[in-house]
Amino acid sequence: MNKSQVGRLFQTQHTTVIHGVRKTEELLSNNKEMRFLVERISSKYKLQ
Repeated sequence: MNKSQVGRLFQTQHTTVIHGVRKTEELLSNNKEMRFLVERISSKYKLQ
């Protein structure tokens, strides 16, 4: 699914999706606790 499709799914623009992806990447690179929680959730639901 590309960013435009995600935007349509959430009724927002693809640029908002891009911003969200960048902010999430920044958060995960700077916050060990958040990274740990996301990894736990991903492994529990086998998300890649």
